[in-house]
Amino acid sequence: MGPPLWLFLRLDEGVPRTEDAERYDAFILGLETLSRPVSILTVLLLLLWLYSTVKRTRTLGLIDLSPIGAVLGACIPLVSVFVTHVCIRDLRTALGGHSEKWLLPIYWVTLISGQLALFIQEDLFRTDASMVPTGLLVGVAAQALFLMNACIAIRIIGQLQGLLEARQTEAVMRDSSSLGGGT
Repeated sequence: MGPPLWLFLRLDEGVPRTEDAERYDAFILGLETLSRPVSILTVLLLLLWLYSTVKRTRTLGLIDLSPIGAVLGACIPLVSVFVTHVCIRDLRTALGGHSEKWLLPIYWVTLISGQLALFIQEDLFRTDASMVPTGLLVGVAAQALFLMNACIAIRIIGQLQGLLEARQTEAVMRDSSSLGGGT
C-alpha cells in the first residue's frame, strides 16, 4: 500500500507536487523493474509445486489428474483460471481437505478484484489531474487486495502440503505394517 498511500498523503490541495510525482514515478518504475524477475520466479516455483503435488497425489492413487496437464492448463491465459481452480479443488477433495473451502473462491475474488482496481487506477490517472487522489486510493485498495491474495495463496498451499504429507505418512505406515504382518 506504500507508494500510492505515500503520494496521497503528500498531495497539496488534491494535486501532487512535481517533485513528489517524479519521485513516485521513479519509484514505481524501479519497483516494476525489480518485480518482474521475482514474479517470473514465483510463477515458475508455483508451477513446479503444482507439478510435484499432482504427481505425488497421483502416485498415492488419490487423483487422476496428469501433472503435465495441470501445469500446461495453468499456463493458458483465461483457461488457467478454470483449470487451476478445478485442479486445486480436486487435490483438496482427494487429500481429504474439507475445511475452509471458502479460501479458493476468495483467492480468485481478491486476485481479479485487485487486477480490476489496477485498471481503474490507470484509467483515473489518464482522466485528469482532479482524479489523482481517487486513483491513488484505488491503488491502495489494489495493493491491499493483492496482499490478501498472497496470504490466501500461502494458506491454500500450506493446507494442501499438510494434507499430502499426512496421506504419504499414512501410506508409508500402511505399507510398513503390511510388510511386517506378512513376515
